Amino acid sequence: MTLNSAGMTQTMETENLDQTQAAPLADVELPEVWAARNGVTPDMARNWVKKAVLPSVKVGKRRMVNCVLWRQHLAEMEWVS
Repeated sequence: MTLNSAGMTQTMETENLDQTQAAPLADVELPEVWAARNGVTPDMARNWVKKAVLPSVKVGKRRMVNCVLWRQHLAEMEWVS
């Protein structure tokens, strides 16, 4: 539900959304890519990986954000509003 300009609630129409246009989510991605997608700076994402705030896995010489574990963590969190 969202508020329109008159302050009245309205529901979002989702039936007409083309799911084929949605980009698939990556299982692992570079911290810089994760940062751009999530609206944080690359330095912040790298520091979160270094401090284990974001789950990561080493792939070759690079440390990658493990997006599968991150999404699982978010799904298991208890959200309060």
